[in-house]
Order: sequence, then C-alpha cells, then structure tokens
Amino acid sequence: MATLACIEREGLDRLTVRAIAREAGVNVAAVNYYFGSKDQLVQLVLQQTLHHGFWESLDELKEEIATRDGDVREGLRVFLQEYVGNMVRWPRLAAAQFHDAFTQQDYSSHAVANVNSFLGAFLEVVRPALPEGEEADLRASVQQFWSALFLLALFPPLFKPFADLDMTEEAQRTVYVDRLLKHFLPE
Repeated sequence: MATLACIEREGLDRLTVRAIAREAGVNVAAVNYYFGSKDQLVQLVLQQTLHHGFWESLDELKEEIATRDGDVREGLRVFLQEYVGNMVRWPRLAAAQFHDAFTQQDYSSHAVANVNSFLGAFLEVVRPALPEGEEADLRASVQQFWSALFLLALFPPLFKPFADLDMTEEAQRTVYVDRLLKHFLPE
C-alpha cells in the first residue's frame, strides 16, 4: 500500500525507494532486501493492481449480473459506480500501468497485453445485452466504451470545464455511468 500511495502522490517518474520506505515506515535497505530494487517492487505492485483492476473486477461484474438475475445492464450499472470511483481516485496508478505506452509509444508491456485480453473477456460477459451485430462491430463498441473509461481514469479533471462533472461525487458518477450505458447498451 505504501508503494501505491507514493505512486499516486509522486508519479512513477519521481518515485524513489526513500519515499516508499518512508511511507512504509521501514528503512531503504529493507525495501531493497525484500524486493531487490525499486523497479522490481513497482513491477510487482503494478501487476497486482492490474490483476485486481481487470480480472478480479470482471469476477465482481459477473457476480453483480448474477445477483440481478442475469440483467447485464443493471449489473454493469451497479458495478461501474464503484469501478469509476476507484479509477478517478488513482489516476497516477492508471498512468503508471501504461507508462511505456505513453512516454515511449511502446505497446509491448504486460499491461497492454492484459487490457486486450480483458476486453475480450468483458465482451463475452456483456454479449447477451449487446445488439446483434458483426463481431468487429461488437469489439469496436467495447473499445469505445472502455476508451471513455480509460480516458476518465487517466485524466479525471480533463473535461470538467466543459461538462462540469466531478466523478468523485456519487450523484455525478451516476449521471455519467447512466449516459455511458445508454450509448453502449441502447434499449
């Protein structure tokens, strides 16, 4: 948790072992002893948060849908309330996940491969609620849906002057989620 807090406060480029150790209440030598290096610790933390952010969250979405007797729209609506809230609380963590893609146009990272696998699995979960269509159209629809969410996760205040939505507030998050679902899953 100390590493996450430091990534969110400092950003990945300014992150130091000293800051992580201070946040964790341990000495620098302990961090290096247990994790080998700052890079190894960061890699471990990013892999764990990526797993939670995608695969454990997908399981949570499935549970929400099952709880609502298979109603994908309602399950997704309830799921997204919390998911979007978590995304906007941790924008530097989202940026850290895709750091190399942003800074070097390098799309070979574990995170990039993972997001594409996740999108395929997500499509299978929501497919029953999607309108009939060609596979390419369904995939484009899922890509558009998640593009809106990822942009929000990376830059929460980017469109605030235009739309005046504060995603940290539940009521405004509800409006955003409902609009997004209206476009993604038309009734």
